[in-house]
Amino acid sequence: MDDLRDQDELRARARAGDRSAGCRLAELLAGQGHVEEAIAVVRALPSGAAVRNLLIRLLLRAGHIEEVRAMAYAGDINARSWLVDLLAAQGRIDDLRTRAEAGDSTAGGRYADWLVEHGAIDELRARTAAGDVISSVRLVPLLARRGRIDDLRELAAAGNTYAGLMALFTELDQVEAALDIVRAGGNDWHIRGRLCDRIVELLTARGRARDALAVAENRAAEGDEDAAGWVVRLRALTGSGAPQGPARPVPGAGGHGTSP
Repeated sequence: MDDLRDQDELRARARAGDRSAGCRLAELLAGQGHVEEAIAVVRALPSGAAVRNLLIRLLLRAGHIEEVRAMAYAGDINARSWLVDLLAAQGRIDDLRTRAEAGDSTAGGRYADWLVEHGAIDELRARTAAGDVISSVRLVPLLARRGRIDDLRELAAAGNTYAGLMALFTELDQVEAALDIVRAGGNDWHIRGRLCDRIVELLTARGRARDALAVAENRAAEGDEDAAGWVVRLRALTGSGAPQGPARPVPGAGGHGTSP
């Protein structure tokens, strides 16, 4: 609106508690180089998410990092995110690590990303072993990209990142490895369903439709409607009728599903 372009009008509205006008005025002032005045305008506005976010940006622009840090430590999520971005941009990795170890998940994610970028597998593994979920989530795809299947198997055996490991094994077309992990445990019904669906796709693509049908039948017997849809399609593909007894397992895939 035309009247909002007038700073005097914006200032009057801001004084009356208009957050939108106050933020607009602050942005105009900051654009003119009057950052401290812009900060003062924002501080006087009624509290709100947009107001707080703008204040954080202006404080960082003016170099008031310690105030933003205090806000972050007090639990302000926006301040935490902006502070982490700043630390990463400035290459202050030790500070990122400190915040991560203090339980800041945003810093933990950014620090784990830095470890991935620098191929720091040993540290990621150490942090994963210590129970750091974020590091484990970053570690698994890094190992997969480097083809370190044995390391992935080792993590699976230790019970770490089960869902991620299964997804990666199937994405790597390691069907038998995925079935091995299913046998090893971690039988979360939904996770196993995602894995089974992917195994069926891969087996079908490889021309192993009958094996795919066995996996789908076992899963369908557990009440999975998606698997039941696969059963219909695969029976048509293989010319199979309804089975006369329990669905047979894929060779070597004992424990994958529960037959009726």
